[in-house]
Amino acid sequence: MNNSLFFILTAFILGVSLYIGKKSAASIKNQDDFFLSSRGLGLFKISMTILATQLGGGAIIGTAEAAYNYGWFAISYSLGIATGLIILALGIGAKFRTMEVGTVPEIFDKKYNSKILRKFSSILYITSMFLILVAIGVSARKFSSAIGVKSNITFIVFWLIIIAYTTSGGLTAVTKTDILQVIFILISFVITFVFLLNSDIVANNHVSRSINSQNIPWLNWLFFPCLFAIIGQDMAQRCFAAKSPKDISRATVSAAILLIIASLLPTYLGVIAYKIGISNIGNSSILIKIVNQLTNPYIASIFACSILMAILSTADSLLCAISSNVALDFFPVARGGGMKATKLSKAITVVIGLSAMGLSFFTENIIPIMVMAYEISASALFVPIIMTVIKKKTPKKRSAYLSSISGIVTFAILNFASSMRYEAIIAVLISLLIFLVSEIF
Repeated sequence: MNNSLFFILTAFILGVSLYIGKKSAASIKNQDDFFLSSRGLGLFKISMTILATQLGGGAIIGTAEAAYNYGWFAISYSLGIATGLIILALGIGAKFRTMEVGTVPEIFDKKYNSKILRKFSSILYITSMFLILVAIGVSARKFSSAIGVKSNITFIVFWLIIIAYTTSGGLTAVTKTDILQVIFILISFVITFVFLLNSDIVANNHVSRSINSQNIPWLNWLFFPCLFAIIGQDMAQRCFAAKSPKDISRATVSAAILLIIASLLPTYLGVIAYKIGISNIGNSSILIKIVNQLTNPYIASIFACSILMAILSTADSLLCAISSNVALDFFPVARGGGMKATKLSKAITVVIGLSAMGLSFFTENIIPIMVMAYEISASALFVPIIMTVIKKKTPKKRSAYLSSISGIVTFAILNFASSMRYEAIIAVLISLLIFLVSEIF
């Protein structure tokens, strides 16, 4: 890899991101500006920021590692997210926009008239997204190790830049930087793919692979990213911030298609890495190793920079979404608007970002952490949230309580007291059954 080219590209994009954050700060007057970009995001902006949010460390680095271990089944993770986006496009995302809320837990307050459920669901959301943010931090550390940067200083500086521009400009800055980053990612993927077409190693190695699918948790990879894409705060925040409900449907379909296309490359590279015997020992990314081996230093540098941008675009979205839950669901002063509320939101964003950075040093897993995070919130919250959208008449508060409690309790019991494989799926089904019984009887 050409380190000079890599650091020049990285410095330029990070510098522009900081500039965007500073410029966006001038338009921040209240909480709607900070967390919802004044509810003025159009079709193009929503499409790009959704794609940038989902095409991150999990869909690229995590998928490549899963493909190395499990073959093409690793694409299930991105397929799950894309399916969730398509479901959002069928009207759920548009319905979210018409609710005029700032967070998903606020739906429990507005539709079920329950502040307890709002706080309970917010705690689960914060926990889930924070775990995903930690996993993104792990991706960033693995990336640094893969490009030969052994010092943690580089990772820390990179993470502090994410915190800086997210804190400065809120969702407006996140959206604008997402557009810059995802365009660079897509261009670099196209360049890398075209180069690989002429690689002798790729031409002489078939990508088919015999694997015992019974040992692969592909159903969890498919099911829970799908559910979380539908009800996750990071995706819902984009729906809440849309200029019109119609824009959401078209934007989510576009993002889903581009996500699947883009995810094919890291999946393919992970399979090839296994076929040609590249070692997966150590903390470095298998994706960086295979690209270094199959391309030249200049292509490898461009591709490496695109991975860094993917990590960046997911981390800033999660950071903004988590801080919105903490600020709007737990601090009444933050819901009041004004500069005092905005300063509090920015302080919360800084604390969350620094905490995730610190905890990322204590684990090496990516997709397992992300899937577990999806399972926690989906088990308890998917059914009562989605029922407020698909039912014409608002469901009973009792149904929401029973559904949430039964879902999370079932998940906890099956996860810790048994060896069942799809305990979270069972938990969602139990949650749905309890909800329907409560509504009927």
